[in-house]
Amino acid sequence: MVSKALRSAALGMVFIFLPMTGSAQPARADSAIIASSDSALRRLGMIQQEVHELHPYLQKLYPVAVAENESLYIFDIDSISGNYRFHKKAPQPFPISRGVRAAFPLERYNWQSVCVVSPDAFDDLNGYLVMFHEFMHCAQARSCEYPLKQTLEINRIAMEKQDFSWELNHPFPYQDSLFTAVYGQFSESLAANDSAGVRQARRTLKKHLDPLDYEYMVWEEWKEGFARLVENRLQAKYGIVLNHGGKETPYNRVAFYYGGAKFIEYLTAGNRDLFFDNQALFERMQQFGD
Repeated sequence: MVSKALRSAALGMVFIFLPMTGSAQPARADSAIIASSDSALRRLGMIQQEVHELHPYLQKLYPVAVAENESLYIFDIDSISGNYRFHKKAPQPFPISRGVRAAFPLERYNWQSVCVVSPDAFDDLNGYLVMFHEFMHCAQARSCEYPLKQTLEINRIAMEKQDFSWELNHPFPYQDSLFTAVYGQFSESLAANDSAGVRQARRTLKKHLDPLDYEYMVWEEWKEGFARLVENRLQAKYGIVLNHGGKETPYNRVAFYYGGAKFIEYLTAGNRDLFFDNQALFERMQQFGD
């Protein structure tokens, strides 16, 4: 049952990150893929040394799987050298296209949460920084994500139905006119640091939305918003344009990446400790506006 749940969740997570189009690439030999990935991952390790003080989750590196030739080339940190080392080649569990940036539990790697990318992630600095977004999900999975998930009613109901991809597929009413208006007001109040407006918008959302929809919203704001916030702080450090995807209507799931990042930034400005305690941060987001 556990394997089936993780496999289903992994399938959905990847497709969220896939581009709509792609071009066929000439197949490269294993040795060339391993050599180029090894060089790129050494650069990733050097970047990590420049940013690791931002958050405890950045103080370690996580497994990386490079998707090419219908295979995954899995690298992990060598305990002796501290550098990435090629570990194994495994078949892709489902088709993975060029452009993927994702984190999900990988059956062929003892169900560890792994950052999965195609080689173009190494084309520029921003590609490397987006990998740290995915590392935040690896860190959440290794720390507090699963215990927190067990407290959610939406998760309990989904597990009874064997709906293992509910985080991706929950039918949230994104196009509901009141939700659209109030979530926009919520984002504007956060940007203006308008505490009364933030609290009022949050109360209106909680009153209007079905309890499961509200629970889903908070979960996605926490999980994806935190990763987006870290991503943007890294982009700011290197002078790269920040990622504000999800800001514009019509809303979809990515709205919670944007809104969640802004909400977390707002909450942690008044309590810096929350930024460093992911579980306490989630609990605060749950309780806000009560």
